[in-house]
Amino acid sequence: MTRYILFPISFLLALAAHAQTEAPCDTLLNVATAGSISIVSSERSASITVNKIDGGTDNFYYQSGNLDKNNRFYRTNISCQGITSVLVCERPTDVKVDFVNESGYPQSYTFTFSDPDNRNVKSYIGPRGTDFGFTISRSKTTEWEVISQGLALGWVSPLNEATALNSSMWRSTELSWLMIVGVRMRHRAQSLSMGLGINWQNIVLKGDRYFHKNADCTITLDPYEPDMTDRRSRLKIFSLQVPVLYGLNFGHKRYLGVQFGPIVNFNTGGSIKTQYKYDGSKYSVKTTGIGQRPVTVDLFASFNYRAIGWYVRYSPMKKLRDRADLGFSTISTGIMLGF
Repeated sequence: MTRYILFPISFLLALAAHAQTEAPCDTLLNVATAGSISIVSSERSASITVNKIDGGTDNFYYQSGNLDKNNRFYRTNISCQGITSVLVCERPTDVKVDFVNESGYPQSYTFTFSDPDNRNVKSYIGPRGTDFGFTISRSKTTEWEVISQGLALGWVSPLNEATALNSSMWRSTELSWLMIVGVRMRHRAQSLSMGLGINWQNIVLKGDRYFHKNADCTITLDPYEPDMTDRRSRLKIFSLQVPVLYGLNFGHKRYLGVQFGPIVNFNTGGSIKTQYKYDGSKYSVKTTGIGQRPVTVDLFASFNYRAIGWYVRYSPMKKLRDRADLGFSTISTGIMLGF
C-alpha cells in the first residue's frame, strides 16, 4: 500500500523539481499564421525564416552561429507552407520552434547551441533580412550591435550671418551618412549609439555676388562683372562626424522612433567654387584653404517610421574661423533612410 502512495508523490516531486530548474524561455515570435517557414540547422548553427507573418509583408529572421555552407552532409533542412500557431522561443542553451503544418499536425523542433557561452545571435522582424548590422552579444533585454545607418539628403540655411549671404536654400544641399559604422546598445525600446560618419554641406549663393578668397585669406562676397552669365558660387565643407545618439522606439511593433543627441564634426576639408560664362567661354574657379573651423558640435534630432525618417540638424557654432571674415552658423533639414 505504501508504494502506491509513494510513487505518485515522488513523481509529482520530480515534476516540481524539473519546473524549478528549467531555464526561462525568451519568446522571439508568437503569431497566428504565416505563409511559410524555412529552417536550416547544423551542429554549429540554426537559421530560421518565417515569411508573411499574419498575412502581412513582415518576415522573421533568426540566425545563431555561422552556417557551414560547404558541409551539406550534416545539415537539416525543414520547409513548410501555410503554417499556423507559430512560436519561436530561445533559452540559454537552445532555441525551440513550434507550429502547426498545412495538414493540421503540430510540429516541434529544438536546436541546441554547441557553445552557449560563446555564440552569435541575430533576430529581426521586418520586410527584409537585414537591419544594416549584426549582433555582438544579446541577453534577454539588452543587445549590442554593429550598425550602419542614416543616409540623408537635406537642405541648408545659414543663420546669424555677419554679412548677408543671400543664399538659395533649395540649391544649398547637405549629403550625409550618419554612421558608416557604429555600435548600438539596445535595452528594450531604448538605445544608445555612437559611430563614425561623413557629411558634406554646400551653400550656394543667388544674386549678383560670389565667394572670393583674398590675399590676406579673408573671404568676401564680391560682385560679378556685368557681362558674366550663368553664374553660380558655392562654399563646401566636408566633415568626419562622430554622433552620440539616444533613441526610443514606440507604437505598433515599435515601428516609430526618435533619435537625438550631439554630433562632433572634424571639418577636414573646405573650398569655394565659382562658375560663370564670360565672352562666350565657360570658367570655373576653385579655391581651397578657406579657414573652416577644425572642430564643431551640432545638435541632431530625427523622427522615423521604419526605415524612412525626417531629421533636423542645428549647427550653433560658426562654420569659418574669425580670420575668414564671414561668420555664420547653419540649420538643415531633410529625409533620412536606414535606421
